[in-house]
This record gives sequence, C-alpha cells and structure tokens, in this order.
Amino acid sequence: GKTTIIKKIKEHILNHKVESGLNVQVMGFYTEERRLKGTRSGFDIVCVNSGARDSPVPVEATRVELSSLVNNIRKGDPHVGKYLVHVENVRKYAIS
Repeated sequence: GKTTIIKKIKEHILNHKVESGLNVQVMGFYTEERRLKGTRSGFDIVCVNSGARDSPVPVEATRVELSSLVNNIRKGDPHVGKYLVHVENVRKYAIS
C-alpha cells in the first residue's frame, strides 16, 4: 500500500523530470519489509537522494536496518511487537 505508492511516485518523478524540465529533488525515506527464506525478519529504512536535475549526483538509495525479529526482548529494549528497533539507525538515517 503506502510504500508501493511512494516508490511509484518517486520513480515517476525521476523518469519524467528531464522531459518536463522540472528541477526536482526526491529526498526522504520509506520503510520496507526484509525477508529471509520467505519469512519476515525485520524492516529496513530506505533513504533516497536523487540530487537536482543538473547535479552530477546520481540517484542513490541507502538501505539500513530499522528493526530485527528477535526471540527474547529484554526489559527496556526499544521494540515494536517482536521486532527490536535499531535506534541509532533511526537517528542517523530517518531524523537527521
């Protein structure tokens, strides 16, 4: 749903900005499910920075762990359900 539409909009903008003459940057992040052998193992933060139209900076995406599936969550560990949240990656890639 939400991630799919964000990815489609990003691709549409990047594919059509040159022909439309728009000087548009696509910057931000979205989250995406990570799977291991067909089973959800966590979520990733996918950071996007397209650069400006006349910028030599290529479209780049950085993918880092947002959360990981764990069997035992210790009291005080940051988590959402059964997923341990990697707070340092949230700070560095999602809110910096």
